[in-house]
Amino acid sequence: MLSWILSLFGWRKNNRLPSSAPPWESIPHFTNAVKQRLRTKYWEEENPRAVVFILHGAGEHCQWYDVIAKPLNAQGITVCAHDHVGHGMSEGDRVHINAFSDYTRDVVQHLDIIHKKYPESPVFLLGHSMGGTIAIKTLLDYKDLPVKGVILIGPAVLPNPETVSPVKVFLAKVASKLGPQLEISPIKPEWVCRDAEVVKKYTEDPLVWHGGLKARMASELIDAMEDLSKRLAEFTHPFLLLHGTDDKLCDISGADLFDKETGSTDKTYKKFEGAYHQLHNEPEGVGPQCIQEIVDWVVHHM
Repeated sequence: MLSWILSLFGWRKNNRLPSSAPPWESIPHFTNAVKQRLRTKYWEEENPRAVVFILHGAGEHCQWYDVIAKPLNAQGITVCAHDHVGHGMSEGDRVHINAFSDYTRDVVQHLDIIHKKYPESPVFLLGHSMGGTIAIKTLLDYKDLPVKGVILIGPAVLPNPETVSPVKVFLAKVASKLGPQLEISPIKPEWVCRDAEVVKKYTEDPLVWHGGLKARMASELIDAMEDLSKRLAEFTHPFLLLHGTDDKLCDISGADLFDKETGSTDKTYKKFEGAYHQLHNEPEGVGPQCIQEIVDWVVHHM
């Protein structure tokens, strides 16, 4: 009965488990606190001047950030990332979590690995979309982490009122208890980027999750946004904030609020007129400009 009611609002039940396990002996990874193996990706430079730790968005995976990593490498900067639990090649039910702290817990563990591997290099977080939420929540909940600054690309700070109605919020919170793996309507690929080739790549990528966000994950993400939006004055790290004015997935009002309410004294906020969600892949020169902003900011803050 619950499934039928939720289906009226674009919800559907999905019990698909991860695809067959990759050959872990040949894929870099670490094992998290609950014994799940998470795929890692390192774009390494010898004796790096700095390290940028990328946190990818919902449904995607870390390989999508090669376009950012290589220009950073050119400046002697190592780039690290992992596929969040339930994403890409990492273990776990697809896009499902028990609590949002599952994500932040894994980030803290990976940060410890990075710090031990590069003890002399300053570390920066880069979070895109939900990865931005994870970055902000991690630094709010773990105050003493060795992180020098944060880059946020289209972060999820407030629910988008055009796609997340109060009815869907209510249903997500109910379903997260009764049917945590029920799905909300999938992300529309055409909202990801204005570049048709990027949309095609996204649609055909087998490691991208093409179903809807699960009820528990959606509920936990909403709760995380509600929590961080009340605690922005506690956020004091230097940051670079980049957002497209026509982003249909993460509402720009969240970026406006973050810029206005944070306690940071070193803040840079740039808006890209008409741009969509994946700023780093946007056409008309926006992608290269976004990436150059990131490189310049990191180099300046090293």
